[in-house]
Amino acid sequence: MRLTRTSRRLLLFLALYLAFCLVAGVYVADGTLHPARRPLTSEDESTMREIAHHLDSDLDNVSIITPDSITLRAWTIHPHRSNGDAVVHVQLVATLARRADRSLVASVEAESVAPVAENRLQAVIAAYRNAVSEALGQLVARLP
Repeated sequence: MRLTRTSRRLLLFLALYLAFCLVAGVYVADGTLHPARRPLTSEDESTMREIAHHLDSDLDNVSIITPDSITLRAWTIHPHRSNGDAVVHVQLVATLARRADRSLVASVEAESVAPVAENRLQAVIAAYRNAVSEALGQLVARLP
């Protein structure tokens, strides 16, 4: 059975479209999984030092080496005078959509701040649980 000229063009278009989608998908996935590296400049570091000075704090360089031998670098800021008030801040965003037509039904946000009773891990975990519980309660109350 011979294909007509229109059928051949349609098959060629379909093959080219699938090849384009495959190549585009590979590049999009690669860009998502391996974002471009943005090294910090000396201007970024001086800006951070100014912020730390403005906050009356010390800025320290820290780094860790991951199990796959990647070095992660960051800064820590230590205030000269701490008030001891630690808090856990939780923000939640819920988007509710209809599965059949993928239409948006509702999008709500909630947040909660819970104070940490003392400088202990168990107290931080308890504050986190309280903050999450309160934020989830807000979400449930705000959903239609």
